[in-house]
Amino acid sequence: MTDEAVWPDPGDWVVRLNDKLKVLDLEYYGFNLIRRMEVDPDETGNEDVVEGDPQANATLVTTAALAAVLQALREIPTFRGNVGLQSLSDLTNAMLDLDRGLRPALLQPRPGQTGVGDSAARRNLKAHVVLCVELLELAGYSNSAARQAIARVFADAGYTGRKGGRLSAKSIFDWGNDLAVQGADREGRRVIDRAMADWRIRRIWPPTAADVLTFASERAADPALRTAI
Repeated sequence: MTDEAVWPDPGDWVVRLNDKLKVLDLEYYGFNLIRRMEVDPDETGNEDVVEGDPQANATLVTTAALAAVLQALREIPTFRGNVGLQSLSDLTNAMLDLDRGLRPALLQPRPGQTGVGDSAARRNLKAHVVLCVELLELAGYSNSAARQAIARVFADAGYTGRKGGRLSAKSIFDWGNDLAVQGADREGRRVIDRAMADWRIRRIWPPTAADVLTFASERAADPALRTAI
């Protein structure tokens, strides 16, 4: 058997990758706290952090995390020789170029786009908030009561409305209109519909209020959504 055919031990492989990503994720979380002015960089005692730009540092940590995943995948014989990983490798290099002040083609906006509107993270947040409202309605709440309950869960977790204040039921009402069937945000509607279909398969249907509120709290704590804060 050649070295090319030797697979890494699965337990060791996943532990090593997890350890790398855990360290990088803590750094990323810290830089975002500094960016949002929730932590004073002087309190870290790290001169590089104090003098550095937190958003740029967060981007570099993200790049390092992607590079760690690529390195781990290349330990698997199937992926050696960069088979199936070229796009991720190109993205890693483009992010490094961006940090150097270059304008990599891969990270440029689509021609003709003005850049107006919500970020992908914000759109994803809205879809999950409206999903929780619709699930709570299926559990027996009125639309108004569902919006108030879900707004409270997400607002208590630090999420804000359009003007930066606590997320309100009124804001969610507007989001719900955009994400309704035949609404303006068709991509977000697909996120909701897929999640609803998954819920039917994996959880009790129709949903219970307790289950939905637990689910909402889990989503509010999910790092994938907290990037929208």
